[in-house]
Amino acid sequence: MIHLLWPTIRPTTFKRIHSEWMRKCDYPPQVITKVAVNTEEDAAELDDYNVMIVAPKHVGVVYPAYKLTSTLEADDNDIIVLASDDFHPPKGWDSYIADQFEDFDGCLFVRDGYQTPDPKDWPGTPAITIPIMTYSCLKKLNLAIYHPAYRHMASDVELYLNVKELGMLKDNRIKDKVTFEHHHYVTEKREMDHWDEKYEAHHSADRDLFEKRKEMSLERRLEIITK
Repeated sequence: MIHLLWPTIRPTTFKRIHSEWMRKCDYPPQVITKVAVNTEEDAAELDDYNVMIVAPKHVGVVYPAYKLTSTLEADDNDIIVLASDDFHPPKGWDSYIADQFEDFDGCLFVRDGYQTPDPKDWPGTPAITIPIMTYSCLKKLNLAIYHPAYRHMASDVELYLNVKELGMLKDNRIKDKVTFEHHHYVTEKREMDHWDEKYEAHHSADRDLFEKRKEMSLERRLEIITK
């Protein structure tokens, strides 16, 4: 079973991109979609979906994503995909993912068409922008793919650090050219909107937070205290 978890603040965009995901899926009955939104109005627009309403703790989708993952119940070998309105999957993406996890328990790092896949060409810590993992791996992350301490930025960078230290990272992007295309405004694949502007306003704070948290032990980073 594949659990497609999808926090969104753009319900109209979500419907269009989710339709593409399902159209490119080989076995739709094996995919369960759960959506998190911030308002009653957005939920009403998505009344045909399994929707959770989450009051935003911070600007961004990290906290709604945490609410989706922390309340999820699944089998250990089920596959979790944290999707986004910015991502376009390859045809047969579900079959591809299933093959990758046939003899693997952990987190898969795929090409996003944005970051170079060769570590020598990418300074700093890579970001896992489209997380794909087993439920067993999610449990080892304390049910948080992206830590709710972040607003938006750098949460995907910490995820890379965490799964690497757990020994649960499968990064085969050098030889594997399958791409989940990230349509980001930085690469001019879409236009920046007011939500992006809100995220960018907290970019420095999130980056500073990562610089502090990366010095913590893995055990400390995986601790979650919410109020």
